[in-house]
Amino acid sequence: MRIYAYIDAFNFYYGLTRNTPYRWCNLAELCKLLFPQDGVEQIKVFFGHARPIPGHYVEKQADVNLASHMLLDAFQDKYDLAAVFTNDSDFVTPIQMVRYELHKKVKLMLTTGGRRFGNKDLMKVANSHMAISSQFLELSQFPDRILDAEGREITKPASW
Repeated sequence: MRIYAYIDAFNFYYGLTRNTPYRWCNLAELCKLLFPQDGVEQIKVFFGHARPIPGHYVEKQADVNLASHMLLDAFQDKYDLAAVFTNDSDFVTPIQMVRYELHKKVKLMLTTGGRRFGNKDLMKVANSHMAISSQFLELSQFPDRILDAEGREITKPASW
């Protein structure tokens, strides 16, 4: 099965890794652990611009970019299963389109971290869903020191 992962970085950080020791997450390793049978052919991570609003942040642009890529990739028949890492109800309509118009499967990878329930509207439209446990996050951490493509050392921040 061809699997593409679509990661809503804002939801991933605020729902799963913020205020945890798991912020040094290797997304490729996490996907290997979550899909050991088939593997993930492509991982797409979507960032937006966070704007402060009293009491929290609002993120812009990532949702429409993620939805656009998920739809275009489905239309171009690049995957059989879209693994969507989010808990944002803005993805209900794009997931419905991918499933019912483009006949692809969607697995919702809930970015709730066990602290709250997954979005019921999202869970209804996806073929399946899975909560990402802290055990998966713990097993998918980068080493404390890694080298980038040019051989420069990157060190895990001490506060992480």
